[in-house]
Parts: sequence; C-alpha cells; structure tokens
Amino acid sequence: MTLQAILYAVALWYVAVPTTLFVIVYHVTARWWETSMGQNIMLLMFSLATLADLLLVNVLLDRPDWMRWVFLALYVAVGTATFWRLGLLIKAQRTRR
Repeated sequence: MTLQAILYAVALWYVAVPTTLFVIVYHVTARWWETSMGQNIMLLMFSLATLADLLLVNVLLDRPDWMRWVFLALYVAVGTATFWRLGLLIKAQRTRR
C-alpha cells in the first residue's frame, strides 16, 4: 500500500467509526421515527455511515462492479436527505416569524 492509500484508509476510518456509532446509538436511544427531523437525521447519518463503510471496504479490498450501483444509491440518498433537511430548515424558520 502506498502512503496515499494508507492516509486515505485512515481518513475513512475516522469518518466511518463515528458515523456508524451515531446510527447505532441514535437508533437505540431515540424515537427518531416519530418526527420528520428524526427521520431525516437517521437517513442522512445512515447514508453517510454506509458510504464511509463501503468506501473503506473498497480501499481494503477489490471492489466488485455491482458496488457502483450501491454508491450511486447512497449519493442519491445523501442528496435527498440534504434537500429534505433544507426544506425542514426553511419550514422551521418560517414558523418562527
């Protein structure tokens, strides 16, 4: 492994561990499914955790061709969750006025 590949793997571990732990802890300790914001937080964090985990696997092992479709689905999930979060933010700010 090159130095660049090692640093990339370390950086992915740095992202994969806390995002994956967040999803597990949030699922166990919060009733996230009861509100739009809770659902949004779970979707975004789950998408980021899965993306980081799979990217780490991709670095450590050879990626099969079907994983391209998984990455595409995860990018769409992150974009969807972010647009959803933007809508929730705008709605919350309008309600305050």
